[in-house]
Amino acid sequence: MPRVLCQAGGTAAWMIPVIAVLGATVVFFVLQHLSAAFSRASLLSIAGLFWGRAVQFSLGVLFSGLFILYYGYQLRIFAEFVLSTLLPSTPISAVLISMVLLNIYLAYGGLESLSRTIMVIVPIGLTVLILALTMGGSMGKIYNITPWLGYGLWETVRTGLLYTGLYVEIALFGFIAPLFRKQKYYQQAGLTTLAFSALLFVFAQIVYELCLPIATAQQIGFPLYQVVRLIRIEVFLQRLDPLFVFVWASVSAVGLAVCLYGGALTLAQGIRAPDFRPYLFPLAVLSLCVAFVPPRAVDAVQTYSMMFLLIQAPFFGLPALLLLWSKLFYRAKGDQE
Repeated sequence: MPRVLCQAGGTAAWMIPVIAVLGATVVFFVLQHLSAAFSRASLLSIAGLFWGRAVQFSLGVLFSGLFILYYGYQLRIFAEFVLSTLLPSTPISAVLISMVLLNIYLAYGGLESLSRTIMVIVPIGLTVLILALTMGGSMGKIYNITPWLGYGLWETVRTGLLYTGLYVEIALFGFIAPLFRKQKYYQQAGLTTLAFSALLFVFAQIVYELCLPIATAQQIGFPLYQVVRLIRIEVFLQRLDPLFVFVWASVSAVGLAVCLYGGALTLAQGIRAPDFRPYLFPLAVLSLCVAFVPPRAVDAVQTYSMMFLLIQAPFFGLPALLLLWSKLFYRAKGDQE
């Protein structure tokens, strides 16, 4: 993602996550309003209330398919990274199948299990990430980040709004809303998530741009990994990349499991099934098929770079449409009487 942002915003790429989070915050407030108005019902349940079961079923299949498509391409990129850094002689199928099995295991316990797992990993992962990026950034040059406005102020603002999809995962709050006990927890979790994500995005992007001239930053593969490889403190400390890869893989495993969980959850909500677990394995198999579609790693990366821009339309569009419909056409039974 740092490379893609450099291609889009030039030296002002670090501003894109700041602008994008403003758009994502608007989307979250739409989700929060719908959640409060409909007793924390999921987006698909609200759609079924407005437009009937057939539409709810269709939307469930659609969003499950989008989750699985997104998940499949992330799987492929993850596997390519592991092969190029740690296991060059391992078949890609072995890496993909191993990760999918782990994701099924993590997702099977539901959101609480995923949350507890990430609570264990995050302190370690965050510490390693901050230390690695701080040491990498200390070797950067401030003039690499100039001119400050990149391709211009308005172009940077336009690009930032276009890349609101950086935070497309915030739409997951629309599907897990029934799992929150109180509305105040829902709002606190959403706003904290956006603020924390934006800080990490901006910090990583600034470090990446400090370490590499913009022409190089727009072309290099596996950006943050390359930044970590630059770390060298005399004879005392160098080659921290194996530790970084291990932590990154651990966090990615949970993130991928959340994506698989989202696909199973939306499918279950769409067909009004009582449990999402029976759909984890078949959806995982479909994801493996998607992961093998790109013939080369570069094709997977290019498609994924476009995908997260396009996928924000349905994930952000549905909440906006539901809010508009609720204001213009929907009347609760009490209001009708």
